[in-house]
Amino acid sequence: MKKTLAIIRHDPWLEPYSDAINGRHDEAVRKEKELAGKGGTLVDFANAHKYFGLHKTRSGWAFREWAPNATQIFMVGTFNGWKEDFDLGVLGSIPSHNDAMKYVKESMNHFQGKGFIFGGHSKGGNLASYVALNLPKSLREERFIKAYIIDGPGFRKDILLKGEFESIQDKVVSLAPNQSVVGMILYSPFPVQPVDSKGLIVFQHDVYLWKIQWTDFVRGNFDPISYTVKRWTISIFEDMQVDEIKMTLDVIFDFLQGLYGDTVSDIFAHPWRSLFFFVGGMKGIDESAKTILKKSGKIQNIFYLRKTLEIVHQKR
Repeated sequence: MKKTLAIIRHDPWLEPYSDAINGRHDEAVRKEKELAGKGGTLVDFANAHKYFGLHKTRSGWAFREWAPNATQIFMVGTFNGWKEDFDLGVLGSIPSHNDAMKYVKESMNHFQGKGFIFGGHSKGGNLASYVALNLPKSLREERFIKAYIIDGPGFRKDILLKGEFESIQDKVVSLAPNQSVVGMILYSPFPVQPVDSKGLIVFQHDVYLWKIQWTDFVRGNFDPISYTVKRWTISIFEDMQVDEIKMTLDVIFDFLQGLYGDTVSDIFAHPWRSLFFFVGGMKGIDESAKTILKKSGKIQNIFYLRKTLEIVHQKR
């Protein structure tokens, strides 16, 4: 027999409403258990903000979100400057690669028996590629379901050859706009499918400008400018030694800091103003920078990029 609640037992006038009161009480108990979780309390729930959300840690920043039924989570924002973006895939493993691999392994260990889908746009696409390529064989074969690479840059060939991409070709979907810049940097480990976009050149990096028909993207063909970007990035980095790459990246990075904006997101937010500073800045590149670039034999490629950007401006 169900125990009578004290509030009803002590007040007979409430007896006619006992069904409604018991129902509300049961719902409150159920909600408390749902919020507190197994073995938790309402105090733990009330203090969840101290764990979830954005927090500064000894090694950087941590962002945690409670989403038990989510299949993919995307975090959008300006978090990293140009430096690591330029190191991306060129110098080998960067901190973000290692962090992404650690996160996926920890998640797979926590969610035993569950399959995983990776996905990412731009730099996130590169991270998803890196994880898919370098997962331990058992996890790659048994837990890895699918990866979606959205206009993500590629890798140097020597880095690419260290990964296992032939066995997972059918598990990866790589998409880029038909005038892609970011998605055509260096070598892609997977076939890239072109998508029509309403934008132009760098503006196409915004996935919200990609054309959609029913439930899929409208497929197209790559514009010659995308192949130009690929040839340029390969020619400037592919045959260089690591020390030369670092030196060249430092020169380019110092120069790019003079653009309008400190991050990739800033540059894309004000692309034509950035283009103005870029083209103007190329004319005044200092002699020390020219010396370093000449030693690596790549200065002609830097000015070739400038010409490409001028063509972009003309098309606009």
